[in-house]
Amino acid sequence: MYIHRMRTKTGFTLLELIIVIVIVGVLASLALPKLFSVIEGARAAEALSAIASIRSAMERCYLMNNGSYMGCAFGPGYNFLTIDDPGTSPNAHFTYNIPLVSSLFYVIIADRNALDGGVTVDHRIVMGFGIQPQMQPGGGTSLLAGEEGKIYWDASPAYKGFVPKSN
Repeated sequence: MYIHRMRTKTGFTLLELIIVIVIVGVLASLALPKLFSVIEGARAAEALSAIASIRSAMERCYLMNNGSYMGCAFGPGYNFLTIDDPGTSPNAHFTYNIPLVSSLFYVIIADRNALDGGVTVDHRIVMGFGIQPQMQPGGGTSLLAGEEGKIYWDASPAYKGFVPKSN
């Protein structure tokens, strides 16, 4: 007696594979922006930590200079503070500079390093001590009068949610 067995094909059809690929793509498109935000948050934390170190060194310099910030310079090519430049540490994501120093106030700027070796001013975190920095469209920073002894923060849109509020 001959019994005919029906052959069944196993595997996935092309339609099923396309549906799975579309579902994975949609899930990835929802998750990737959050991942990039977390990465930029970690980089902002690096900048905030380095700014805190620079600020601490500025206060030590202030005390050594008889109550004046004059002469407390820091930036590429010069460093009169008692710390190493955090921008030269391995895998640093920011370059740090103090472009404005007076006897009563100063500004610390952290610019995000670009992939080509320069900096990007559209990814910037700025702390002003006694003077209020204000980010401008296109990446520039203007300075407004502030109160003596008060700390002001501003940042480009990429880092707005990561910087502390001005006190």
